[in-house]
Amino acid sequence: MELLHIGVPATQEMPGEKYKDAIKCYITNPDENEYHFEYFRYMQDSPMPKQIWNNVHVAYKVENLKEVGGIFWEMLKATDWKQFGQDRLDDFKADG
Repeated sequence: MELLHIGVPATQEMPGEKYKDAIKCYITNPDENEYHFEYFRYMQDSPMPKQIWNNVHVAYKVENLKEVGGIFWEMLKATDWKQFGQDRLDDFKADG
């Protein structure tokens, strides 16, 4: 398991943020600060689960998503992946 970032909700523009159209969100690059903070601001029409919009989260790279378990797995399964051009979670690849 590898720490990718600590997601922190932002209410205003953050230095270096970029807009990600697929998720309708402004985010910063966590590799540009020593604590791996990734600040994010979701637009009201973002397809991402609302539970993540205003909550701090920690993202790890794992070998198998199903091993994550619990509410996080349930949240991922409940997401409509067709919005991202995928039919189901198993097809989703987050490379960009």
